[in-house]
Amino acid sequence: MDSIDNKDSFFGIIAGNCKSKNIPYEIRVSKIFQACFLRSKIFRESVMELICSAFANNLNIPKSTFERWNCNSVVNTPEDRNLHPDLELYYSRTNKRDKVKFPKIYIECKVGAPLSFKQLSAYKNIGRIANLISITKNIPELRKNKLTKLEIPSIRWQDIHYRLKQCNPKELDDRFVVHEFIRFLEISNMAYELPTEDDLNHIHRFLISNKPDKNHFSVADINVDSKIVCNNFIKDLSETYVWHYPLRKPTSVKKWGPKFYSILPYGYGLCYSWFEKDKPDKHEFCWGFFFPLSKEDNKVYCFADYVNDHKSFPPLITYSKSPYIEYCREDTMHGIKSAGFNISLPEISNDEGEIIREYLIKCINKCIRLLDVEFWH
Repeated sequence: MDSIDNKDSFFGIIAGNCKSKNIPYEIRVSKIFQACFLRSKIFRESVMELICSAFANNLNIPKSTFERWNCNSVVNTPEDRNLHPDLELYYSRTNKRDKVKFPKIYIECKVGAPLSFKQLSAYKNIGRIANLISITKNIPELRKNKLTKLEIPSIRWQDIHYRLKQCNPKELDDRFVVHEFIRFLEISNMAYELPTEDDLNHIHRFLISNKPDKNHFSVADINVDSKIVCNNFIKDLSETYVWHYPLRKPTSVKKWGPKFYSILPYGYGLCYSWFEKDKPDKHEFCWGFFFPLSKEDNKVYCFADYVNDHKSFPPLITYSKSPYIEYCREDTMHGIKSAGFNISLPEISNDEGEIIREYLIKCINKCIRLLDVEFWH
Protein backbone atom coordinates (compact mmCIF):
# COMPACT_ATOMS: atom_id res chain seq x y z
CA MET A 1 0.00 0.00 0.00
CA ASP A 2 1.58 3.26 -1.14
CA SER A 3 0.60 6.39 0.70
CA ILE A 4 3.79 8.43 0.82
CA ASP A 5 3.84 10.74 -2.18
CA ASN A 6 3.35 14.05 -0.43
CA LYS A 7 5.57 16.92 -1.51
CA ASP A 8 5.14 18.59 1.88
CA SER A 9 7.09 15.81 3.59
CA PHE A 10 10.87 15.58 3.23
CA PHE A 11 10.85 11.82 3.76
CA GLY A 12 7.79 11.56 1.54
CA ILE A 13 9.82 12.99 -1.33
CA ILE A 14 12.61 10.48 -0.64
CA ALA A 15 10.12 7.62 -0.51
CA GLY A 16 8.59 8.81 -3.79
CA ASN A 17 12.00 8.78 -5.49
CA CYS A 18 12.58 5.24 -4.22
CA LYS A 19 9.21 4.22 -5.64
CA SER A 20 10.38 5.09 -9.15
CA LYS A 21 13.20 2.56 -8.66
CA ASN A 22 10.69 -0.21 -7.78
CA ILE A 23 11.94 -0.50 -4.21
CA PRO A 24 9.26 -2.26 -2.10
CA TYR A 25 7.32 -0.05 0.27
CA GLU A 26 8.42 -1.71 3.54
CA ILE A 27 12.07 -1.39 2.47
CA ARG A 28 11.61 2.32 1.76
CA VAL A 29 10.19 2.87 5.23
CA SER A 30 12.98 0.76 6.75
CA LYS A 31 15.70 2.79 5.05
CA ILE A 32 14.17 6.05 6.21
CA PHE A 33 14.02 4.63 9.75
CA GLN A 34 17.69 3.60 9.45
CA ALA A 35 18.76 7.07 8.32
CA CYS A 36 16.93 8.72 11.22
CA PHE A 37 18.32 6.22 13.73
CA LEU A 38 21.90 6.86 12.61
CA ARG A 39 21.59 10.64 12.31
CA SER A 40 19.66 11.66 15.40
CA LYS A 41 20.64 10.90 18.97
CA ILE A 42 17.15 11.78 20.28
CA PHE A 43 15.49 9.55 17.68
CA ARG A 44 17.85 6.67 18.49
CA GLU A 45 17.39 6.95 22.26
CA SER A 46 13.59 7.24 22.00
CA VAL A 47 13.29 4.20 19.74
CA MET A 48 15.71 2.12 21.83
CA GLU A 49 13.80 2.95 24.98
CA LEU A 50 10.51 1.94 23.35
CA ILE A 51 11.95 -1.33 22.01
CA CYS A 52 13.58 -2.27 25.32
CA SER A 53 10.28 -1.58 27.05
CA ALA A 54 8.49 -3.87 24.56
CA PHE A 55 10.89 -6.64 25.57
CA ALA A 56 9.91 -5.93 29.19
CA ASN A 57 13.52 -4.75 29.69
CA ASN A 58 14.71 -8.38 29.52
CA LEU A 59 17.53 -7.31 27.18
CA ASN A 60 19.29 -5.54 30.07
CA ILE A 61 20.55 -2.73 27.86
CA PRO A 62 21.48 0.37 29.92
CA LYS A 63 20.25 3.71 28.60
CA SER A 64 23.80 5.00 28.83
CA THR A 65 24.74 2.73 25.89
CA PHE A 66 21.96 3.82 23.51
CA GLU A 67 24.15 6.38 21.78
CA ARG A 68 26.51 3.61 20.63
CA TRP A 69 23.88 1.54 18.84
CA ASN A 70 23.84 1.27 15.04
CA CYS A 71 21.32 0.16 12.44
CA ASN A 72 21.50 -1.85 9.20
CA SER A 73 18.65 -2.41 6.77
CA VAL A 74 17.71 -5.46 4.67
CA VAL A 75 19.97 -7.92 6.48
CA ASN A 76 20.37 -11.69 6.71
CA THR A 77 19.49 -13.88 9.66
CA PRO A 78 22.44 -15.41 11.56
CA GLU A 79 21.89 -18.94 10.21
CA ASP A 80 20.15 -18.50 6.84
CA ARG A 81 21.19 -15.97 4.20
CA ASN A 82 17.89 -16.45 2.36
CA LEU A 83 15.89 -14.91 5.20
CA HIS A 84 15.92 -11.12 5.33
CA PRO A 85 14.49 -9.14 8.27
CA ASP A 86 14.05 -5.44 7.53
CA LEU A 87 16.35 -3.99 10.18
CA GLU A 88 19.18 -4.99 12.49
CA LEU A 89 20.20 -3.00 15.56
CA TYR A 90 23.60 -3.73 17.05
CA TYR A 91 25.96 -2.31 19.66
CA SER A 92 29.25 -0.76 18.46
CA ARG A 93 32.13 -1.07 20.87
CA THR A 94 34.05 2.15 21.40
CA ASN A 95 37.46 0.41 21.24
CA LYS A 96 39.08 -3.00 21.57
CA ARG A 97 39.17 -2.66 25.34
CA ASP A 98 35.40 -2.34 25.45
CA LYS A 99 34.34 -5.80 26.61
CA VAL A 100 30.64 -4.97 26.76
CA LYS A 101 28.46 -7.13 24.51
CA PHE A 102 24.76 -6.95 23.81
CA PRO A 103 22.65 -9.22 21.58
CA LYS A 104 21.50 -7.91 18.23
CA ILE A 105 17.89 -6.86 17.80
CA TYR A 106 16.11 -7.61 14.53
CA ILE A 107 13.02 -5.73 13.36
CA GLU A 108 10.34 -6.84 10.92
CA CYS A 109 8.50 -3.80 9.54
CA LYS A 110 4.96 -3.96 8.20
CA VAL A 111 3.03 -1.10 6.65
CA GLY A 112 0.53 -2.71 4.30
CA ALA A 113 1.35 -6.42 4.35
CA PRO A 114 0.09 -8.60 7.23
CA LEU A 115 2.34 -10.27 9.78
CA SER A 116 2.89 -13.90 8.80
CA PHE A 117 3.33 -16.63 11.40
CA LYS A 118 5.27 -18.68 8.84
CA GLN A 119 7.70 -15.82 8.16
CA LEU A 120 8.27 -14.95 11.82
CA SER A 121 8.61 -18.60 12.75
CA ALA A 122 11.25 -19.04 10.05
CA TYR A 123 13.22 -16.09 11.39
CA LYS A 124 13.22 -17.59 14.89
CA ASN A 125 13.57 -21.31 14.21
CA ILE A 126 15.55 -21.44 10.95
CA GLY A 127 17.36 -18.11 11.01
CA ARG A 128 18.05 -18.48 14.75
CA ILE A 129 17.18 -14.90 15.65
CA ALA A 130 17.15 -14.53 19.41
CA ASN A 131 15.59 -11.05 19.67
CA LEU A 132 12.98 -10.15 17.08
CA ILE A 133 10.34 -7.42 17.27
CA SER A 134 7.67 -6.40 14.78
CA ILE A 135 6.60 -2.83 13.99
CA THR A 136 3.23 -2.63 12.25
CA LYS A 137 0.87 0.02 10.95
CA ASN A 138 -2.29 -1.88 11.89
CA ILE A 139 -3.12 -3.96 14.93
CA PRO A 140 -1.28 -7.25 14.22
CA GLU A 141 -3.34 -9.88 12.44
CA LEU A 142 -1.64 -12.55 14.54
CA ARG A 143 -3.12 -13.04 17.99
CA LYS A 144 -0.89 -11.92 20.82
CA ASN A 145 -0.69 -15.47 22.20
CA LYS A 146 0.93 -16.63 18.93
CA LEU A 147 3.50 -13.84 19.06
CA THR A 148 4.10 -14.59 22.73
CA LYS A 149 4.70 -18.24 21.85
CA LEU A 150 7.39 -17.10 19.40
CA GLU A 151 8.71 -14.62 22.00
CA ILE A 152 8.19 -11.72 19.58
CA PRO A 153 6.91 -8.43 21.04
CA SER A 154 5.07 -6.06 18.75
CA ILE A 155 4.69 -2.29 18.62
CA ARG A 156 3.10 0.01 16.05
CA TRP A 157 4.45 2.94 14.06
CA GLN A 158 1.84 4.92 15.98
CA ASP A 159 3.73 4.15 19.20
CA ILE A 160 6.94 5.54 17.72
CA HIS A 161 5.07 8.68 16.60
CA TYR A 162 3.56 8.98 20.08
CA ARG A 163 6.99 8.66 21.73
CA LEU A 164 8.69 11.16 19.39
CA LYS A 165 5.93 13.73 20.00
CA GLN A 166 7.00 13.77 23.65
CA CYS A 167 10.60 14.64 22.76
CA ASN A 168 12.04 18.12 23.02
CA PRO A 169 15.12 18.06 20.75
CA LYS A 170 17.46 21.02 21.07
CA GLU A 171 20.12 20.24 18.45
CA LEU A 172 19.37 21.28 14.87
CA ASP A 173 19.85 17.78 13.41
CA ASP A 174 17.64 16.23 16.06
CA ARG A 175 14.89 18.79 15.56
CA PHE A 176 14.86 18.26 11.80
CA VAL A 177 14.89 14.45 11.92
CA VAL A 178 12.28 14.12 14.67
CA HIS A 179 9.97 16.75 13.18
CA GLU A 180 10.14 15.34 9.66
CA PHE A 181 9.70 11.73 10.75
CA ILE A 182 6.64 12.75 12.78
CA ARG A 183 5.20 14.45 9.68
CA PHE A 184 6.10 11.43 7.58
CA LEU A 185 4.14 9.11 9.89
CA GLU A 186 1.17 11.49 10.07
CA ILE A 187 0.94 11.83 6.29
CA SER A 188 1.23 8.03 6.02
CA ASN A 189 -1.68 7.52 8.46
CA MET A 190 0.66 5.96 10.99
CA ALA A 191 -0.16 8.27 13.90
CA TYR A 192 -2.87 7.77 16.50
CA GLU A 193 -5.96 9.82 15.64
CA LEU A 194 -6.31 11.67 18.92
CA PRO A 195 -9.23 13.88 19.94
CA THR A 196 -8.36 17.34 21.15
CA GLU A 197 -10.01 19.34 23.90
CA ASP A 198 -11.91 21.23 21.19
CA ASP A 199 -13.21 17.96 19.72
CA LEU A 200 -14.69 16.89 23.03
CA ASN A 201 -16.04 20.36 23.82
CA HIS A 202 -17.78 20.57 20.41
CA ILE A 203 -19.57 17.31 21.10
CA HIS A 204 -20.38 18.38 24.65
CA ARG A 205 -21.90 21.69 23.50
CA PHE A 206 -23.96 19.91 20.84
CA LEU A 207 -25.39 17.43 23.36
CA ILE A 208 -26.20 20.19 25.87
CA SER A 209 -27.94 22.31 23.20
CA ASN A 210 -29.88 19.54 21.46
CA LYS A 211 -30.43 16.97 24.25
CA PRO A 212 -31.22 13.97 21.96
CA ASP A 213 -34.03 11.94 23.54
CA LYS A 214 -32.98 8.59 22.06
CA ASN A 215 -31.67 5.86 24.35
CA HIS A 216 -28.94 5.03 21.83
CA PHE A 217 -27.77 6.85 18.76
CA SER A 218 -24.81 6.56 16.43
CA VAL A 219 -21.90 8.95 16.11
CA ALA A 220 -23.20 9.82 12.62
CA ASP A 221 -26.41 11.22 14.13
CA ILE A 222 -24.74 14.29 15.60
CA ASN A 223 -23.77 17.24 13.45
CA VAL A 224 -20.24 17.75 14.75
CA ASP A 225 -17.06 17.38 12.70
CA SER A 226 -15.18 16.10 15.73
CA LYS A 227 -17.31 12.96 15.89
CA ILE A 228 -15.17 10.98 13.44
CA VAL A 229 -11.96 11.63 15.38
CA CYS A 230 -13.51 10.51 18.66
CA ASN A 231 -15.18 7.54 16.98
CA ASN A 232 -11.94 6.29 15.39
CA PHE A 233 -9.96 6.97 18.55
CA ILE A 234 -12.24 4.90 20.78
CA LYS A 235 -12.52 2.09 18.22
CA ASP A 236 -8.76 1.80 17.68
CA LEU A 237 -7.98 1.91 21.39
CA SER A 238 -10.70 -0.66 22.12
CA GLU A 239 -9.50 -3.10 19.49
CA THR A 240 -5.94 -2.65 20.77
CA TYR A 241 -7.10 -3.80 24.20
CA VAL A 242 -8.93 -6.78 22.71
CA TRP A 243 -5.63 -7.75 21.09
CA HIS A 244 -3.80 -7.45 24.42
CA TYR A 245 -6.57 -9.14 26.42
CA PRO A 246 -8.30 -11.62 24.06
CA LEU A 247 -11.96 -12.29 24.72
CA ARG A 248 -12.49 -15.65 26.40
CA LYS A 249 -15.05 -16.79 23.83
CA PRO A 250 -14.91 -14.43 20.82
CA THR A 251 -17.75 -16.27 19.04
CA SER A 252 -20.16 -15.66 21.92
CA VAL A 253 -19.33 -11.98 22.36
CA LYS A 254 -20.90 -9.05 20.56
CA LYS A 255 -19.34 -5.62 20.03
CA TRP A 256 -21.38 -2.47 20.45
CA GLY A 257 -20.37 0.98 19.29
CA PRO A 258 -18.76 3.34 19.32
CA LYS A 259 -22.18 4.82 20.01
CA PHE A 260 -23.83 7.35 22.24
CA TYR A 261 -26.20 6.31 24.97
CA SER A 262 -28.30 8.59 27.13
CA ILE A 263 -28.87 8.48 30.87
CA LEU A 264 -31.09 11.50 31.19
CA PRO A 265 -31.19 13.84 32.97
CA TYR A 266 -27.56 13.17 33.94
CA GLY A 267 -25.81 13.15 30.59
CA TYR A 268 -24.55 11.10 27.63
CA GLY A 269 -21.83 8.55 27.15
CA LEU A 270 -19.82 7.77 24.03
CA CYS A 271 -18.44 4.28 24.42
CA TYR A 272 -17.41 0.96 22.93
CA SER A 273 -18.49 -2.20 24.72
CA TRP A 274 -18.64 -5.98 24.62
CA PHE A 275 -21.30 -8.26 26.04
CA GLU A 276 -22.47 -11.86 25.75
CA LYS A 277 -24.81 -12.42 22.79
CA ASP A 278 -27.22 -14.58 24.76
CA LYS A 279 -27.18 -12.29 27.79
CA PRO A 280 -27.05 -8.68 26.57
CA ASP A 281 -27.87 -7.38 30.05
CA LYS A 282 -24.89 -9.09 31.66
CA HIS A 283 -21.09 -9.30 31.47
CA GLU A 284 -20.49 -5.96 29.84
CA PHE A 285 -17.17 -4.21 29.62
CA CYS A 286 -17.14 -0.70 28.19
CA TRP A 287 -15.14 2.51 28.12
CA GLY A 288 -15.23 5.94 26.59
CA PHE A 289 -16.25 9.49 27.46
CA PHE A 290 -19.09 10.83 29.59
CA PHE A 291 -20.60 14.27 28.89
CA PRO A 292 -22.59 15.54 31.91
CA LEU A 293 -25.57 17.88 31.47
CA SER A 294 -25.11 19.46 34.88
CA LYS A 295 -24.81 23.25 34.74
CA GLU A 296 -22.34 23.08 37.60
CA ASP A 297 -20.02 20.68 35.80
CA ASN A 298 -18.79 21.46 32.28
CA LYS A 299 -15.96 18.91 32.29
CA VAL A 300 -15.74 15.79 30.14
CA TYR A 301 -14.94 12.52 31.90
CA CYS A 302 -13.07 9.40 30.82
CA PHE A 303 -14.54 6.20 32.20
CA ALA A 304 -14.20 2.43 32.12
CA ASP A 305 -16.73 0.01 33.61
CA TYR A 306 -17.19 -3.71 34.00
CA VAL A 307 -20.39 -5.31 35.27
CA ASN A 308 -21.75 -8.83 35.16
CA ASP A 309 -25.24 -7.65 36.00
CA HIS A 310 -26.74 -4.31 34.99
CA LYS A 311 -28.61 -4.12 38.29
CA SER A 312 -25.27 -3.45 39.94
CA PHE A 313 -24.39 -0.63 37.56
CA PRO A 314 -23.97 2.57 39.60
CA PRO A 315 -25.95 5.63 38.51
CA LEU A 316 -23.86 7.81 36.23
CA ILE A 317 -24.79 10.94 38.14
CA THR A 318 -21.76 10.12 40.28
CA TYR A 319 -19.56 11.07 37.34
CA SER A 320 -20.53 14.71 37.65
CA LYS A 321 -19.99 14.93 41.38
CA SER A 322 -16.29 14.23 41.70
CA PRO A 323 -13.19 14.61 39.56
CA TYR A 324 -12.02 11.19 40.68
CA ILE A 325 -14.20 8.17 41.41
CA GLU A 326 -13.26 4.56 41.84
CA TYR A 327 -15.50 1.72 42.83
CA CYS A 328 -15.29 -2.03 43.09
CA ARG A 329 -18.21 -4.06 44.44
CA GLU A 330 -18.86 -7.75 44.73
CA ASP A 331 -21.92 -9.61 45.94
CA THR A 332 -20.86 -13.26 46.16
CA MET A 333 -24.33 -14.40 47.13
CA HIS A 334 -25.88 -13.13 43.90
CA GLY A 335 -22.75 -13.40 41.76
CA ILE A 336 -22.70 -9.67 41.08
CA LYS A 337 -19.42 -8.00 40.39
CA SER A 338 -18.68 -4.52 39.11
CA ALA A 339 -15.71 -2.24 38.86
CA GLY A 340 -15.01 1.15 37.42
CA PHE A 341 -12.69 4.08 37.28
CA ASN A 342 -13.43 7.57 36.01
CA ILE A 343 -11.58 10.82 36.05
CA SER A 344 -12.22 14.31 34.71
CA LEU A 345 -9.88 15.62 32.07
CA PRO A 346 -7.50 18.36 33.24
CA GLU A 347 -7.10 21.76 31.70
CA ILE A 348 -4.96 21.13 28.63
CA SER A 349 -3.85 22.96 25.54
CA ASN A 350 -5.63 22.01 22.35
CA ASP A 351 -2.68 20.17 20.78
CA GLU A 352 -2.25 17.74 23.67
CA GLY A 353 -4.47 14.89 22.49
CA GLU A 354 -1.86 12.51 23.93
CA ILE A 355 -2.97 13.51 27.43
CA ILE A 356 -6.57 12.56 26.64
CA ARG A 357 -5.39 9.15 25.42
CA GLU A 358 -3.27 8.64 28.53
CA TYR A 359 -6.18 9.45 30.83
CA LEU A 360 -8.52 7.02 29.10
CA ILE A 361 -5.84 4.32 29.18
CA LYS A 362 -5.43 4.97 32.92
CA CYS A 363 -9.15 4.37 33.41
CA ILE A 364 -9.12 1.13 31.42
CA ASN A 365 -5.99 -0.24 33.10
CA LYS A 366 -7.31 0.67 36.54
CA CYS A 367 -10.61 -1.07 35.88
CA ILE A 368 -8.86 -4.22 34.65
CA ARG A 369 -6.60 -4.26 37.73
CA LEU A 370 -9.44 -3.68 40.18
CA LEU A 371 -10.71 -7.18 39.68
CA ASP A 372 -9.97 -10.41 37.89
CA VAL A 373 -12.33 -9.66 35.04
CA GLU A 374 -13.97 -12.94 33.98
CA PHE A 375 -14.82 -11.43 30.61
CA TRP A 376 -11.17 -11.49 29.60
CA HIS A 377 -8.43 -14.11 29.51
